[in-house]
Amino acid sequence: MNSSAVDPTTNNENTNNNLIGLILALSSSFFIGASFVVNKMSLKNIQKANSENSQFLSERQNNSRDEEQILQDENYSNPEENITTETNNHQSQAVNFEFLSSPLWWLGTLTMALGEIANFSAYIYSPASLVTPLGALSVVVTCILSSYILKEKINLFSKLGIILAVLGSMFVVIHAPEQEVLAFDVFIDDFILANTAFQIFAVIQMILMVVLIILQDRHYIYRILLSSFSGSFCVIATKSTGLAVNQLFVYLKDDDGNGNGIEQIKTNLLQNYFVYLIILALISTISLQLIQITRALSLKSASTVMPIYYITFTMSVILAMNVLFREYQSMSYNQMASVLLGFGVLCCAVFMLHGFSHIPVYSFRGLRKFQC
Repeated sequence: MNSSAVDPTTNNENTNNNLIGLILALSSSFFIGASFVVNKMSLKNIQKANSENSQFLSERQNNSRDEEQILQDENYSNPEENITTETNNHQSQAVNFEFLSSPLWWLGTLTMALGEIANFSAYIYSPASLVTPLGALSVVVTCILSSYILKEKINLFSKLGIILAVLGSMFVVIHAPEQEVLAFDVFIDDFILANTAFQIFAVIQMILMVVLIILQDRHYIYRILLSSFSGSFCVIATKSTGLAVNQLFVYLKDDDGNGNGIEQIKTNLLQNYFVYLIILALISTISLQLIQITRALSLKSASTVMPIYYITFTMSVILAMNVLFREYQSMSYNQMASVLLGFGVLCCAVFMLHGFSHIPVYSFRGLRKFQC
């Protein structure tokens, strides 16, 4: 599967690109992992404020009962019914869009934006099979910060799951393929317009996203899946935008002073409708991810939502990028086996983080005493 003749200069350049992408991906994992905890803190503050409002409304309800005989006339409406409705409305606001008025939520959004920028830059230099699995470290960051800041207890199985997540990521990263930086026009012509397999994949995934939008209120897992599927399009849009920005700098660097570089920018970038379509896709998919994950966090703990989101997001992105770029065609069978093994370890890690998170065992000594 590997070509025997490889230019050493190209090989060294690709290795340096992977190193830059690795550093950026590590930074991205930290910022994104921390952002989930900050957003969860904002939701807890909103729910606390709503609880205080509910208590105030309950006191009003008790006072209204003392005045019940005075209010009994033809226009009298049941105060208990009114206050109950008002209480329910206040309690549901945190699950809707009340978080938009929270400064802490916007801080979490800014933190996530920093992580996405680092992630955005990482995809310019490295393939998705290297960048995406490092999201496991954001799971570690989220779980650890949730324990210290949100006071969410992490049991023994979750701790083992964190270790497995890191080990699985190492298997994937060590044997990840190298990829050179593509020209933007080559990417559009050869990898999107001429790639029938990717076009079919994109249509199928968009249909699934419409179904998930219809089912999103039934279970929090549908919101996570919807965010994950939109995440694959987000990564593609991120990679595409990064290639366009890189091409912009190439044109500026190669400008001979006669305006040829500026003319190429106008012709190949500013007048290319694909550039604007990709930017629109990037903004819309990031917004959809952010809203759906916030809604999911209002229903479940951060240490539950984040691991599930990681595994579904990683699967979706690797599948999409393999269909688009065919990254694994240059890999040997041993490399493929190692990547699959690492991904299997990641699946076990997520199963432990999610399936056993409710078991009150926090040490090996406690495991001996625990009886199913």
